Amino acid sequence: MQKKRQLKTCIVVVVLMCLLTISMTFQTICVKTISDNYINSLIVNQIIDLIIDEETDANFQQINQLQNKIKKSDALYQLNRYAFDQSMRNTNKNKIKLDQKELQKFSTSCKKMIKDELNISIEEKQIMNILKQNQFWNKMIHRMKNKLSSFSKIFVFIYSIMQSIFFRIIILLWILLCFFRLYNLNKSSFSLAFSIVLLVKALIDYMMIGLIEISKSFYIKMLNIPISSISIDSYLIVAMVSLMIGMILFVWHIYKAE
Repeated sequence: MQKKRQLKTCIVVVVLMCLLTISMTFQTICVKTISDNYINSLIVNQIIDLIIDEETDANFQQINQLQNKIKKSDALYQLNRYAFDQSMRNTNKNKIKLDQKELQKFSTSCKKMIKDELNISIEEKQIMNILKQNQFWNKMIHRMKNKLSSFSKIFVFIYSIMQSIFFRIIILLWILLCFFRLYNLNKSSFSLAFSIVLLVKALIDYMMIGLIEISKSFYIKMLNIPISSISIDSYLIVAMVSLMIGMILFVWHIYKAE
C-alpha cells in the first residue's frame, strides 16, 4: 500500500515538474525561434542600412561584427520578448502599440554598441523610427487571427496560463507538498525516489525536445516564415540539469546503502 502511494506521488510530481519546466521555457523558445529566424535580421539589417547611409568608413568585417553583436544582444531579446508577449495578449486587436520606454531601452543600447564598435553617432530617434515602422508583430497577429483562428485561440489560451505567476506558484507549492509526502512515506528511500523522479523527468524532457523539433512545420504555417531551427537551449539546459542531479542522487543513494 505504501509503495503504491509512493508510486502515485512520484507520477504526480513528475507531471507537475514537467508542467513547471514548460511554463518557464515556453516563452523563451517561441521568442528566440521567431527572433533568430526572422525578426532579428529584419531589424538589424535596417539599422545597418542606416549606418551605411551615414557614409561610414567601416569595413565589411567591422559591419559584420556589429551586426552579430546587435543580434545577440540582451536588449534586442528583451524587446522581442516584450513584443511577443503583447502580441499574444492582444490577438483580439488588429495591431499592438508597443510602450515607448521599451523601444527607448533598445535604442539606447543599440546607439552605444554602434558608438563603441564604429565610433559613429546615431540618434536614438532614428533607431526608434525603424522599430515603429517594423510591422512584423502586427502581421503575426493578423496571421493568427485569419489563418489558424481556432488553433491560435487555444495557443494563446495555453500561453496565458503558462505565463501566469499564480499558475507557477500553485505548481511549485504542489511539487513541494509531493516531496514532503514522499519524505514522510519513507525517509530512508527519499533520495532514491527523488533521483528516480528527476531521471524520469529528464527522459520526458528529451522526448518533449524531440516533439518541439517536429513542430517546425507548425511555426512555418502559422507565421509564414522559413524556420531553419527551433531554439530549445533553455529546455535542453533544464533537461541536462535534471539528468545530472538525478544521476548524482542515484549514485549517492547506492553508495549510502552500502
